[in-house]
Formats: sequence, structure tokens, C-alpha cells
Amino acid sequence: MTQPPQSFTPEPAGSGRDETRADVLEDQRRRWRLGERTPVEAYLDRHPHLVDRSEDALCLIYQEVILREQAGQSPQLEEYQRRFPQWATELAVQFEVHRAIESSLVESTVASDRSTASVDGVAMPAGRMVAGCEVLEVLGRGGMGVVYRARQPGLNREVALKMILAGADGSPWASARFRTEAEAVARLQHPNIVQVFQVAEHDGLPCLLLEYAAGGTLAQKLDGIPWAVRRAAETAEVLARAMDYAHARGVVHRDLKPSNVLLAADGTPKVADFGLAKLVQGGESLTRTGDVLGTASYMAPEQAGGPGKVGPTADVYALGVILYEMLTGRPPFRAESTHQTLRQVIAVEPVSPGRLRPGLSRDLETICLKCLEKRPAKRYASAGHLGDDLRRFLDGRPIQARRVGPIGRLVRWSGRHPAVAGLTAALATLVAAAAIGLMLSARNERRLRLQAEGNLDVARQIVDEMYTQVAADVEGRPGMDAYQRRLLERALRFYRSFALRQSGRPEVRHEAAEAGLRAGDITLKLGRVEEAEEAYRGAVEVLEGLAGEAPAEPRYRSTLAGGLDRAGRLAAATSRTDRAEAMLRRAVAMYETLAAGSPNDAGYREGLARARVDLGSVFLQAGRLAEAEEEFRKARDLAEALVREQPEVFRHHAGLGTSYANLGRIAQETGRWGEARSNLERAVDEYGKQARGEPSRADSRFDLAMAVSNVAHLASDTRRMVEARAAYLRAEAIVAGLLKEHPDVSPYRKGLAKLRLNLGEVQRRAGRLDEAVQALRGAVPLWDELVEDEPEVTENRASLALCLNDLGIAYVALGRFDEAEAAYRRAVPLRERLAADHPEQVELNVQLGGIYGNLGQLHSSRRDHRAAIGWFDRASGVLEGVLRAEPRHAEARRYLRNVMSQRGAALDALGRPAEALSAWDRALELQEGLPPDSSASFTCAGRAEALEALGRYPEALAAWDRAIRDAPEPSREDYVSSRALTLARMGDHARATASAAAAFRSPLNAYNAACVYALSCSAVRHMNNAPPGAATISAGYAARAVEILGLVRATGHFNDPAQLRLLLTDGDLDSLRDRPDFRLMIYDLLFPADVFARK
Repeated sequence: MTQPPQSFTPEPAGSGRDETRADVLEDQRRRWRLGERTPVEAYLDRHPHLVDRSEDALCLIYQEVILREQAGQSPQLEEYQRRFPQWATELAVQFEVHRAIESSLVESTVASDRSTASVDGVAMPAGRMVAGCEVLEVLGRGGMGVVYRARQPGLNREVALKMILAGADGSPWASARFRTEAEAVARLQHPNIVQVFQVAEHDGLPCLLLEYAAGGTLAQKLDGIPWAVRRAAETAEVLARAMDYAHARGVVHRDLKPSNVLLAADGTPKVADFGLAKLVQGGESLTRTGDVLGTASYMAPEQAGGPGKVGPTADVYALGVILYEMLTGRPPFRAESTHQTLRQVIAVEPVSPGRLRPGLSRDLETICLKCLEKRPAKRYASAGHLGDDLRRFLDGRPIQARRVGPIGRLVRWSGRHPAVAGLTAALATLVAAAAIGLMLSARNERRLRLQAEGNLDVARQIVDEMYTQVAADVEGRPGMDAYQRRLLERALRFYRSFALRQSGRPEVRHEAAEAGLRAGDITLKLGRVEEAEEAYRGAVEVLEGLAGEAPAEPRYRSTLAGGLDRAGRLAAATSRTDRAEAMLRRAVAMYETLAAGSPNDAGYREGLARARVDLGSVFLQAGRLAEAEEEFRKARDLAEALVREQPEVFRHHAGLGTSYANLGRIAQETGRWGEARSNLERAVDEYGKQARGEPSRADSRFDLAMAVSNVAHLASDTRRMVEARAAYLRAEAIVAGLLKEHPDVSPYRKGLAKLRLNLGEVQRRAGRLDEAVQALRGAVPLWDELVEDEPEVTENRASLALCLNDLGIAYVALGRFDEAEAAYRRAVPLRERLAADHPEQVELNVQLGGIYGNLGQLHSSRRDHRAAIGWFDRASGVLEGVLRAEPRHAEARRYLRNVMSQRGAALDALGRPAEALSAWDRALELQEGLPPDSSASFTCAGRAEALEALGRYPEALAAWDRAIRDAPEPSREDYVSSRALTLARMGDHARATASAAAAFRSPLNAYNAACVYALSCSAVRHMNNAPPGAATISAGYAARAVEILGLVRATGHFNDPAQLRLLLTDGDLDSLRDRPDFRLMIYDLLFPADVFARK
């Protein structure tokens, strides 16, 4: 019989500490490594509180079983039941489970698994020249060749020289495999794949010149030692991204293992040795009949089973093995012989890494085990999806992989080990009882309870399984039924209740908090904002307690910072700016402290950059542009450093793109147009790098589309309408494609609604009014649905109001005033409520001022100038308030400029020139700092008319000169004609008639020219000390005026009753009214001849 472990001398009374389970388990492992066979009883004597925690005691017992097996012993159930009779039932269950999954698992190393096995062939001495390279030393020898470190003298760089050895391994088949490696790797240009520099020959055999990695191999770095969890997950993500890149180009590795992962001098991992690669696109495979290629411990079951179809999911399996080894210090399967190892790979379920490493994150364990699924279809669909889930884990977001719970594991064990199916009935009964307790609890509306004595771990796993399955079922759907919602709520309550019952277990409370954050993420995606807020609030409360109890534990502060960031982002989205700012400031401060304490931890700096972006967004939302810009600049600097350090991590490019996009928006808001364009185009470049580097990530393409949309918006603001329309169409095509792939993803639907809204605006501003109306009318119902589904989200109501506003503008331009007013009046209460609910948000007040101004313009178009002035006054009151708070706000300046200019026109139409002049003066003042456009010339023309009406002719002429200078070509002749009228009214008939003669191509300007001649006639007629011939000059002016009016009549201009009425009453024509020819023309216009009397 195996001897029980040796004891150790207890510490003196009172010296023991109330250590956590993790502390005790770590001490147990350490003592066993040092040769001290410390029994469980000694720990229970030293820490009597463990006796009351059956779960902790059982973990300690189980670890002793594993340690004894690793030491070559065969611990038996009967022995442990004698030693611990109080847990006899639980131990029986645990031993049966253990035997079912580890019956053939031993710790010996496979001799054939070594990458440096001896082969026939003699290595070349140092100094030999091969393929233009000087051989320096042997780096390694493998089954088919040898690798040297060499130097290329011409380029002065070190390379890896890989050659096939002569002899048995130098067969034609080996050469073909070698050349296939060259072909496979040469097409892969990726920072985490070893690069091929050259393919050459030496003594008739092929050789490769490869990138030299000076840091050794991943196998050497592992050497049986588990890595820190974050480091392992980050490394696995990098490798997954590299393999996703290879798979996208038709290359499957088929021999991934730590010895084939090289490390650069700075530790950057690089996948190497594609000698077994399969070229998927061409269907080429170099496996000979009967061969099983790959290294046994890292081979997927479909490889271990012999010839058969092997695809990218085999590499996903190998990535899972590598992750498993990084987490536990050993691969999941490693037996005394290759044959036994292959049998385990095919038939045995892997030991959960959490059993070998207690306390390991369940999410990371789930990711690892999903990679190790026996059936390829149950693994991650691609290495890219694996990388995405690892990133979710690293970011503290919910993973997509479903955890395999106790029920699922029992089904697998029963299928592969029918002999033990009956023996696991006790565990099945326990799980069933727990599940029944869960359902009864949900049914009677009480908190979740699980009556499973001493097996809270199993109970928690059941809730995990239920929670994960429900979350996966509802994620991305437009709704969730009441039963699913209740299950999620009960699961959340269970986690909180569990944490309270286990108040001495910080790691369990931390798990509960993480579950709360996951629940918040999912409910937020489903549009249940209040539920998400509750979940975040509960999680943050738990984390606050943990961080206060253990201020030196960075894990708690890191999760708390992430929770505050999430909660702050949600508060900002629901327009609670003060609350959002407070939480995000705390998140920034925590990440700063963590990053300062661990400057080499990129995760903390990444979290800090993300929190700064979120805080800057709150400032931007509140119109505090200077503070927002400072946060975005700091976030940009952090992201720039991350991209320099880890260019292969494509999400860093997205983070950098976000910072540039926000900086571009602020530059745009403050009128720094060149800087805005540069920043926004840089954002598109960075998002494009992520989208190209991670083609399987849909969100990367969506981010790219939004960045392109920002460029389009700037182009629209700066009157580059062709560019704006093209960019919006490009962005729309990207998002439409995403919706085809993911029709139920809400952010994509909202993104498409935004793009169509913006496209409608650009088409309207480009004069494509019918297309604009079509786009905007199609967008309105989309925003209506979003407002109904997510009434708490401010952005939805604001966007609906904007869509209605733009639709009204398009209707006005088409002369469809009733439809325009209906659209505007629907938008007004939306914007008034938004501005009233959130007075701190400057943008909402700017938009409110804009809709008031548009209603004023509508009434001006209807010639209801008094009503128009009322709306203009409401608009100016709101916008002047905005500019008092933010004088550089470009949008507010532009809106107010337009309002004051149009107010001046309405006042002028009512015969109030002094007030009109004041309004136009304010409009010109606001024009400073805005891009030049036709508004400035319109305002100057209005000022000129008001100044003329006030008799201030020299100032009026100066205003006309500026209007003519700034006017676009179609308007310039109008202003020249109007300036001639001013000269005529001044009595300067010579200059007036000279100007008028060149400016009457249109009927209106011709009419003005006739007025100039008529006024000049009067001026000459009434001159004091008239020169000789004055009467002749006066008569000539009058005759010319009548002649021009005849030309205008011929165009049909006076068929318009308003124009005829002006002809009859215009005082500028009084000098003509006694002329017979003028009177006859009037008579003919009033009483046209009877056409039937003319024969």
C-alpha cells in the first residue's frame, strides 16, 4: 500500500494566519516541490477554519492526490475515505470523475517529441560559405534538417540558414516538403511569422535564408513553468492573429508547437517551421500514405487518427494546447509513448486547466477547452475568432465561447467511458438536485438557492452554464423573452448572494463582480439600459469593497477601473454627464496608478487610453472642448506608444484611430479645417490597418466605415460635396455588407441609419433634392424604431430630430412648405425636451437654435415676415447663450450667422432698415473664423440695401463692393446691377448707366437696369445748373429705360402678377409714367388685345 505523506512540524499556537484557499494550495505545492510531503491533516490542524469550508478542504485533498500521482504513487479512494470520513460521499464522486478523465495520464516526456532529435548527417563547421552566407553556429537539428546561425556579409545581417541534411532525410519527398515550406512562408508577410529572405541550393539540396530570432523558442521559455495568466493570454492572442492571417491566405501549419514558435530579441513571438504546411487553396498535401505528421501532444484528434482532411481548425487545436501549456506548465496529453499519447488525444477529455491551476479564470479555461474540442466543428470557427475571444477576456468583456458545465461533462465521460457511467450517478444526482433547486427558485420568485452540500463549486458551474447559454442565445437578437430575462436576473442575484455568503473568499466575490459586469454588457447590447446600469452598479460595489480590503492587489483595482469605465460610458450615453465624469475620472486615476506600478504591462496602458477617450467624449458632449482635446491627445500618445511596441496587435491601431477621430472632430468644431482633415484621414488609415490585419472581425470593418463617414462629414462642412457623397457611399456599402452577414446586430442597423441620414443631408446640400427627400424619408422610420426600443438613449431622439430637420429643409427648397412645416414641428418638441433635460450639453442647444432658425426661414419663404422674426429671435437667444459659454464653437457661430442674416432680410422686408442693419452687422462679425461661402456676400448685399435706405450711400457702395468680391459667379451680376441702382439713387447717372449697361442678362437684372436709366433720367432732369444738352440726355435715358422694359416684357417676366404689380407701383420708374410709349405698354399688359378679333 502506498505510504501516506509525511507530516511537518506545526507552527506555535497563535502564529497561523487565516489564509485564503489560494495561499494554502500554493504552500502545499511549494512544499511538495521541496520534498516535504505535507499531509492535508497538517493543514487542517494549522488552519481550523478550513474544516468548516468543505469546498476548500476538498480542493486541498484533490491537489494532494494529483501531487502524489506526479510523484509516482497511486492514491486510493479507500485511504482518503478513512482519513476524511466526513467527506466520504464527495470523495467517491471526485475519485470517479478523476479516474474517468486521467486514467492514462502520466508525466513522462515523449522522447520523440523533442525538436532536437539526432539525425544522420554532419554539420558544417563555422566559417563555411553557403548561399552567400557565412555559417556561424548550429542553432538546432530536426527530423529533416539542420538550422545554422549565419551572416549575410553584403547586408550585414544575421539570418537563420535552414538546410536538408544529406542521407536518409534528404529524400525527394523531404526536398518537396522543404520547398513547400518556402512557398508557404514566402507568401506570408506578417510581423508574427518568420520571414523568408531567399530560397537557394547547396550541393543540389534546397536551403532557406530565414529571419533570425535571437530570443530562442517558446518551448525553452516555458520549460514546464506556468506563465502569468495575462502573459499567456496575450501570447496566445498574438499567435492566433498570425495563424488567422496565414489561414486567410490558404496556408495551414499542421505542426504548431512551442518549439516552432521563435522569439525575437524583445520577446515578440514568431511562428516558424511550416514544413508540414498544407496549401489549402490548391489542395496540395505532402503527407505520404500512412504518415501521421505533427508532434503527438500538439496534434488535433483528426491528425492523430491518421490520413484524413485536416483544415485550419487543426491549428486552432494546437493553439489551445500551447495556451494550456502556458497556463499549467504541461500539455494536456503526454504519455510514455507516442502511441499512448495519440490514444489520449483521440479518446480522453483533457483535465480542466483550472484543476491543475486552482483559481484560474473560468473564462480563460473555457476558451482553452473550446480549442481542445475533439470535433473540429465544436472548436472556434477560425483562429481569428479565437483571437477575438482572448481579446474579450483580456479587456474584461464577456467571451462568446460557451462554458461546458457539469452536465455536459458527464455526457462526454459517459460516452467515452461507459464503464464508469453508473459510478458517476452520485454526481449526476447532485447536479440534477442543484438544477431542480434553481428552477424552483426561479418559479417562486425567490432568490437562487442550491442545496448541494459542500459542492458550491458545482452549483456555481451550473449557474455559469445557464447564464452563458442564455446570454449566447440572446446576444445580437432584437429582443429577449420574459423567461430568458428572469433567468439572467436570477443568475445575477445568485452571484451576488454567493459572494455575500462567502465573504471571506475574495476570489469568489471577484468572480461575482466579473459576472455582474458581463450581465451589464449583455443587457446593454439588448437595449435594456436600466438593467445594465443596475448590473454595473452592483459589480462596482463589490469591487470597491475588494479594492478597499486589499489595496495592494492590482487585479481588483484593474477590474474596478474597467467597471467604472463601463458604468461611466453608460452614464454618458444616457446624458448624466456629471455622474459619467466622476466615474471616468476615477477609472483614469486607477489605470494611471496601475500603469505607473507596472510600466511594462501594456494592458494597463491600453485601459488608461480607453478611459481617457471615454472621459474626453464626456467633455466633448458637454461642449468643454479644451478639456476634451487634452484627454484625446493623451490617449493618442498612449496609443502611439502601444502601436510602436506591438505593431502586430491590430486593436492598438483601432485605439489610435479613435483618438485621431476625436481630435479631428474637435478641430472641425473649432474651425481648424486643415488639422481636422489630417486627423480624420489618419483615423481612416489606422482603422484600415486593423480591418486588413483582422479580416474576420466584423467590428473592425464597422469602425472603418464610421471613420470614412467622419471624413465625409468634414468634406460636407467644407463644401467638398462630391468627396462627401463618395465617402458616404463607401461607408454605406461597408455597413450594408455587414448587415447582410449580421442582420440582427443593433449597432450596425444604427450605423446604417446614421449614414443614410448624413447622405440625405449631403444630397440636399448638393442640390439633389429629390434624392435627399428619398433618403431622409427612409431614415425617419429607422430612428422612430430606435427611439421606441431605446427611449433612454439620448442619441436616438437627437438623431430623429436631426432627420426631421433635414427633411424639412429639403421640402422648403422644393417649395413644399406644408410638408416642411409638418417635419419641423415634429422635430421642435424633441429638441426642446432634449435641451431642457440636458442643459449641460451644448450640442443639444445648438440643434435647438438651428430648428428655430429653420422655422423662421420657412415663414420668410411664405412672406410671413413677422412670424419669421419671432422664430429668429428664439433662435438667436439660444445660440448667443451657447457662444457665451464656448466662443469658438464653429457650428453655433455658423447657425447664428445664418439666423442673423435672415432676420435682417425679414426686417428689411418690413421696412425696418436700422434694425436690419444691426442684424447684418452681427452676421458679418460671426463670419470671422468660418470658411468663406455665399452667406458672406448675401449679408453684405443686405447691409448695402439697409445703408442705402438710411441714406448712407458711400457705406452702401463699399458694402456692394465686398458683396461683389465674395459672391459666387451666378450672383455677381445681381450685385453689380443692384450697385448701379445705388449709384443712380445717389444721382451719379454716368457711373450708374455705365454699370447697368453690362449687367442685365437676366430679366430681373434687366428690369433693374431700366430702373437705373429711369432714375438717371430724373437725376438729369432735376439737376441744378444743368449743362447744355441735359434735356436730350434725360430723354435718351428715358427712351432706353422703356426699350429695356420692352425686352423684359418679351420674356414673359410681367406675366407674374407680383412683377406686374411692381411695374405699376415702383417709384424708381416715376420719370417714365408720362411717356406715351410707357403708358401704352402698361395698357397692353393690363388689357391684352382680343386675339380672336385679329384676322
